Amino acid sequence: MWRVLRGEGMKSLRAWVCSARRPGFVFVVLLLAAALAPASVAAHAGHEHGNVIANADGDNVRLRSGPSYDDGEITRFPEGTGVDIVDGPYTADDGSIWYQVDIDGQAGYMDSAYLVAVELPADEESVDASAGVTSGTAVTNDSVFLRAGPSTADAVVRPLEAGEQVTLTGEVRDGWNAVSASDGDGWVFAEYLDVGSDSETPASSPDESGETGTRVTIDSVHLRSGPGTDFDSITYLEPGVPLELTGRQEFGFARVDSSFGPGWVAAEYIGEAAPVVPVTPDASAPAPDPAAETSGMRYTIDSVNLREGAGTEFDSLASLDAGVELELTGDEAFGFVEVTSSFGNGWVSAEYLGNAAPAIPTEPETTPQPDVTEEPAPEPEPALEAVARFTTANVNLRTASNQASTVVTVVPSSTEVEFTGLTADGFSEVRTTIGSGWLASEFLAETRPEGSAGPDPAPVGSGSLITWPVSGDEWVVSQGYNGSSHQNQSGSWQYYYSLDLKRADGSTAGQPVYSAVNGTVRWIDEATGGMSIYMGDGLAYAYFHTRIDPSISEGETITQGQYMGTIAPAGEAASGSSAHLHITVWETADEGNWSRQAIPFTGNVAISGVEFPPTGSGNDYLGYTFNP
Repeated sequence: MWRVLRGEGMKSLRAWVCSARRPGFVFVVLLLAAALAPASVAAHAGHEHGNVIANADGDNVRLRSGPSYDDGEITRFPEGTGVDIVDGPYTADDGSIWYQVDIDGQAGYMDSAYLVAVELPADEESVDASAGVTSGTAVTNDSVFLRAGPSTADAVVRPLEAGEQVTLTGEVRDGWNAVSASDGDGWVFAEYLDVGSDSETPASSPDESGETGTRVTIDSVHLRSGPGTDFDSITYLEPGVPLELTGRQEFGFARVDSSFGPGWVAAEYIGEAAPVVPVTPDASAPAPDPAAETSGMRYTIDSVNLREGAGTEFDSLASLDAGVELELTGDEAFGFVEVTSSFGNGWVSAEYLGNAAPAIPTEPETTPQPDVTEEPAPEPEPALEAVARFTTANVNLRTASNQASTVVTVVPSSTEVEFTGLTADGFSEVRTTIGSGWLASEFLAETRPEGSAGPDPAPVGSGSLITWPVSGDEWVVSQGYNGSSHQNQSGSWQYYYSLDLKRADGSTAGQPVYSAVNGTVRWIDEATGGMSIYMGDGLAYAYFHTRIDPSISEGETITQGQYMGTIAPAGEAASGSSAHLHITVWETADEGNWSRQAIPFTGNVAISGVEFPPTGSGNDYLGYTFNP
């Protein structure tokens, strides 16, 4: 007799845009979380434990005909359903891990991210003793969700940190306590409550400073995705950048809002005023090194890497030879300067830049030698002539001729490229509209694939302010209004009236994205592959989970139907375990920066003339199909 899994720990929230599940990553997190979870919950361990469906945020989970997201759907099962492991694990091409399962006699395959092992107690009806206490106060003993109802299928009101005090309001149901928190009421699973404890935060839990207000950075520092140096860097902040303290401080890091978005900054680098740099005139001081300046044209004076960020720990985008011309953008950090090159934007160590290209040494003159009889010199081989080739699939453009090299972008199927004639290790050197690189030779053909005329054209406008941002064949809404992650978390996190779009045939990753509106780019967020475009009249359109065309910049005017990039693959740009495009529209008082009020796609913001009025149901418009 299977029971619904009742314990739950709070998942790490790196992005609030969509239900960004990463199968391989989540499975590892489950393994690590086993030591922290209640005694009745264990990490998935094959046949040794009972297993149930979990981690779906209340959604049903698909049973598929094979071990990958490309295999067809057989049926769906809700969270809490008992599962028998038959065989596995199997690793799919995208890194997700799958098991062959049997659910009430129905065989198929399921992503391990949604399977959790449970050890059933001898007494099926036993629950934690704290579930029987109905009054007084309690303290959370771990990070946990405050939910709208007594089950994991109910919506999350907000996350509770370890050590938060709540008041028991009297109702107990299925091992859950009804509670009142500092800024909301809801339900918490009883195993995560220490009843009768005081509100003192455990010594091991984060420090809550409570300090709020406007501050500035007092030195160059990372804006990070979490409270520690092990979290990803969102961007570099120069001294004097304004920050808005939110009141949260953990492990010496403060939670802040900035013009680059929310994040965490080491508290020691935050002050009430920007540092004043004294200027001491010195007539005898040497003239400044032109290479140290942060604007104008410069040249590489030796071979150097063009990197994604300001440091050697960042990936190399390309290797630049000596004499390459670069334009400085004005940004510098940690001895690196940001530049624009023929290979795109990136960062270069300032010591490798000079004001002029290095001179090429000439051969010294030699004393004439007496005439001798020599064999005639061989004829030089003619230079290789570039020819046209066509991609036969969505394929990675790499910086070098091997699989370990950095991916510059994904070139869509049927794209015409210029083959230089150079090949190495199964790769061919090509030139594309966004730069040069190497493609796997097996994905190049002399003629365009039959039945294809190149990438789908941009959507044709219907007179609507908003059109579909994708094109070609059939597409489907994979998450609609009021979905598991389409909620209004706060005044600035407004996603209730959002739609997630996927291609019906499963080939979503790498599909081109087009601007659905006319307007001005307000901001670009590389971490989530997101962009906000101000449409005018207090309206802003936003989308997420894409590889944005590097030629597009903030403040640029965008035209409806303009190419914007491609949909990112699973696991990239906060897309989680499944590639998709998230779209939303806001009413705004600051052109879509932090003033955001989610509104449905109706009236003057209907999509290509089709309205999507809210019905009030959960996951509204899930499964809607369209042919843009």
